[in-house]
Amino acid sequence: MAQAQALAREGNRVLLAEMGQGDYLARLLGWERIPYEPRHSPFQPNLHICAWTGDACLKEYLLMKLKLTSLYKAIFENRFAKAFLDVAPGLWELAVLGKFTSGIRGVAADLPYDYIILDAYSTGQATNLLRVPLAMTEFVRGGAMYDQSQAIHRALTDRSHCRFLIVTLPEVTPLRETKDFIESLQSVEITQPYLAVNRLFQPPGTDQDLKVAAREWTDEKRAAVEYLQQVMEFQRRALNTNSVTLAESTRHLPELFCLQPDLLARQLSHYLMGWVKWT
Repeated sequence: MAQAQALAREGNRVLLAEMGQGDYLARLLGWERIPYEPRHSPFQPNLHICAWTGDACLKEYLLMKLKLTSLYKAIFENRFAKAFLDVAPGLWELAVLGKFTSGIRGVAADLPYDYIILDAYSTGQATNLLRVPLAMTEFVRGGAMYDQSQAIHRALTDRSHCRFLIVTLPEVTPLRETKDFIESLQSVEITQPYLAVNRLFQPPGTDQDLKVAAREWTDEKRAAVEYLQQVMEFQRRALNTNSVTLAESTRHLPELFCLQPDLLARQLSHYLMGWVKWT
């Protein structure tokens, strides 16, 4: 959300699509559900929000190809076809990636946005997601599905069209998982993603400033400062011992003590403006 707001604040038309039912964005925005068709964001007039599920993306693609809704229903909404689609490996994920890259590949009308951000899975699932197009080419070996899968993979790995932004935390386990994830991306020809390290404690002043100020504080305030200093030292050690060297650029985002999701996203967007070179 913060990256989408950053691009929108720069005057771009932006679509933010969450992969799946849109549960995260629904909680963030206070909406009952996130629709498949883009809806205006309450934050920026040029920012739209949607959620892309595999079945909805596949339905849109097939209706575009078959032309007739009745034919689609006859083929794909009977129980035998649905059972096959539910177990077909990677088909739903391929449908979403196909929707995401459809304008680049020229298989559908280009969406009227300068940038489309796909909020995808966490690192473990994302690796499998990005392997789907290549895996599908090995599975089908020819035909339209093979051609489309190859084209999707080419679009995802074309740095003139697509960039990857990974968000992690300044803790040992998330940083190690992030390093492994970035290394695994090389197996699908994706290199030099951008990396944002979120929720880094950055109090005003230096550690020495805090120690001097703490002399005049109550025991409760002093204990709180000591705890924050321990957290900062933990984060520093985690970053120093788990440095990520394969990222094109790394940016540290501060811990912001804000309970309003819309305000939090807007404040974070300030740190992201002008950072990622998308083209």
